[in-house]
Amino acid sequence: MKNRKGITVLELILTLSLISIIIMIGFNFLYFGNKAQSMVIEETERQARTRLISEYFNNIARYSTKAHTIPKSSFQYSENGVRDPYTSYIGITKDGHVVIDEPGENEGDPRRIQYLAKKQEGIDYEIRIEKVKGSDGKVLENVIRFSIYGIKNGKIVDEIVSNVEIMNSMQVEYLGTESDPAVALAFTKVDPENPQWIVVAPEAYVTLVLDKSGSMSSNLERGKTRLAVLKEKSITMINRLAALEFNIYVSVVPFSNDANNPTDFYNVNNPTEKQQLINIINGLSANGQTNTGDGIRRAFYKLKNKVEPIIQNDPDKKISCHLMLLVDGETNMKTSQITSISYSWWDILRMFPNISTTSAIYTDAPVTNNTVVGALITESQNNNNYVIELGNEVKKFKFDNGAQIIKPFVIGFVTQGTSNLETIGKAINAVKHPQNSNKPYLLAKDADDLDFAFERFTEEISDNLWYLMRPKLWPDE
Repeated sequence: MKNRKGITVLELILTLSLISIIIMIGFNFLYFGNKAQSMVIEETERQARTRLISEYFNNIARYSTKAHTIPKSSFQYSENGVRDPYTSYIGITKDGHVVIDEPGENEGDPRRIQYLAKKQEGIDYEIRIEKVKGSDGKVLENVIRFSIYGIKNGKIVDEIVSNVEIMNSMQVEYLGTESDPAVALAFTKVDPENPQWIVVAPEAYVTLVLDKSGSMSSNLERGKTRLAVLKEKSITMINRLAALEFNIYVSVVPFSNDANNPTDFYNVNNPTEKQQLINIINGLSANGQTNTGDGIRRAFYKLKNKVEPIIQNDPDKKISCHLMLLVDGETNMKTSQITSISYSWWDILRMFPNISTTSAIYTDAPVTNNTVVGALITESQNNNNYVIELGNEVKKFKFDNGAQIIKPFVIGFVTQGTSNLETIGKAINAVKHPQNSNKPYLLAKDADDLDFAFERFTEEISDNLWYLMRPKLWPDE
């Protein structure tokens, strides 16, 4: 009888166990291999998205023509945030998506949203946009630092920090704070020479109220008269205004005994009109006394009659109105209204014994309203009562939100007599200056002082125009 060989139950169990172990090892090897591969792919994709966001930020910031950093409270105020209709954005939404948010192709079209990184389970992105300081501790005006973080389970797993120079922007405005950091950049790439810039850019209307009384013919320095210095520095200021790349319309209101010859508004960005303005300034001559109030009156109505129809016809139009008054001495004349022009000359002399013999019938609006109701005459007055009367009219001319429409700026081209300037500045609610103890006027004692004052005035206009260019913030504005 032959021996028979077989597999015992124990051997079978051992064999099956061994096979199970091998299968389990193989399965775990495949499982963890696939998991590791998935993690590598996920990490690679996350890093790629972070780099993509960084590249978009770099390119957008570098070639923007206007740029504002937008704080978290505004950009993430609601699901869609607050978006200016003419402005594009790149940043993180309330839902955690990194997007480029742009206006529609045509007015009224829905905004176009491009997702650079959508919110994913377990992955968060953070963006911080900050100022950059140079080695001297001063802020570099056209350089921003943006930091992009990829965060997983509360830990930073990706980080890119980059400084980028904004090459084309005329101004960069930082609106974020430490407690409310900037998480988005508002930008436009529209070139100022493109007609579309006119659609998004505000306009400025400016009256230069220039004293040309007799004292302006006195020498100031190096053989130059005060009027010659005024002309030189005024033209420099006109060129500065033209360099701002906005439509800025300027009217010159020269005054002495009266201010009977205000000019039309000329656009300093139009070479022909700018030259006409320069020719008018060069043609000024000094004579007469100082009727400061009449200069203010003429300038006020020039501005009011110009901008009031614009505000009424297009409430959304962004405009900036400025009245710059340069005065060379104490106010010593005023203008009075005669309610009828039927008086004889002798009657007028009895009524107004201090009348100037150069008085004329005015053809523009008197102080009280916008309708000519009679003749206006000039007479002596060694105080600023008439200026105060006009100042009340300037203060009452307001936007619907209660803000004063005309922003006055007072320069005293004097070496003494500052009490006169204080009264004038307060009367018309003029800009206050930290450089002069927060008083409502700047003193200019020489050519350099005058140039400095005109620089400050140019900056005042520029800052206001750029403020109007700012995208709407919420909920603060």
